[in-house]
Amino acid sequence: MENIPDDVRAIAEYAERRLKIPREQTATLEEVGAQIERRMLPGETDLAKITRYETHLHRLHMQTAHELEALQERRNGHHPLLARVDMSGPPAG
Repeated sequence: MENIPDDVRAIAEYAERRLKIPREQTATLEEVGAQIERRMLPGETDLAKITRYETHLHRLHMQTAHELEALQERRNGHHPLLARVDMSGPPAG
C-alpha cells in the first residue's frame, strides 16, 4: 500500500513518455486513493451481513470449545461445570 503513490507516478511518467498521454489525462493520486478505498471495503449492507455472520460463527466456536472442555473434564473423571459465562463486547474507552 505504501508503494502505490510511487507506482502511480511511475505509470504516469511512462504514459507521458512512451504513450504520449499528457499528465492532465492520467489519474491523480487522490483519485487512485479513492478507488482503492472503494475497492477495499464492501458497502454498509455487506459489512452488516459479514458482521452478523462473524458473530454467529464466534458463538458457534465458543459453544464448541465449551463442549470440548466438558468432554475433556469427563474423560479425566471430573465433573464439568454446568454453567459457563462468556463476557465479550467492545473495548472500553
